[in-house]
Amino acid sequence: MSKKTTKSIDIGIISMSKIIIDHELKIAPHWYSKVCYNRKLFEIRLKDRDYQVNQIILLREWEKEYTGREHRVIIKEIKDINLIQANILCEKDIQDYYSLHQIDYYGLVHIIIEDDYKHESNLKPKCENCKKALEEMKPNAPIHHRKATNWLCGDCNNCEAVM
Repeated sequence: MSKKTTKSIDIGIISMSKIIIDHELKIAPHWYSKVCYNRKLFEIRLKDRDYQVNQIILLREWEKEYTGREHRVIIKEIKDINLIQANILCEKDIQDYYSLHQIDYYGLVHIIIEDDYKHESNLKPKCENCKKALEEMKPNAPIHHRKATNWLCGDCNNCEAVM
């Protein structure tokens, strides 16, 4: 049974509380950026949790410790996969992340994810760098405020969410 947590998430001037988080998972910075920019729309994970369609995952960037960057995604589809399929999808050896013993014991799951911030599409960046980044990425740009001080371009620390 998955442990549900309630978390207050600050997205600039709009504060959303009581968002149900079904799973909190660590994610490496390389993969975190790809997920945030909708360039990676899946996760390969051990089948050690009861993942279900429409559950919310909070991906927490991890680089020897939590960086403070978080991103919510929603599970759209789940498929059991084997080690060979996982290695092809990841373009890396999945054993860099999980031991063979863990993979044999739990199995692997391919989780199709979607940005959970789509309902916040009325948020707009203030600075020109972020506006430009947003325009260049359309129509697939995830229009959300990942962190109170960090918009899409990832370089601007002066943006605020404005209505």
